[in-house]
Amino acid sequence: MFTEDIVNDLKKNFEEFYENAKDAFSKKRYNPAVSDAYKAITILADIKIYQTLGFLPKNHTEI
Repeated sequence: MFTEDIVNDLKKNFEEFYENAKDAFSKKRYNPAVSDAYKAITILADIKIYQTLGFLPKNHTEI
């Protein structure tokens, strides 16, 4: 069942990780920057999966 609440929560998570990545990068903390950027990208994938298939997989090998 598709709900906008889930998408909105995912978008908030994306924004948090993306902002953290930019902040870490500006402070030359590259490992946390890459980690948070990866998490942000993964959340974008989750949003697309949810919008397309209507569910969130436990991991990305489920789809």
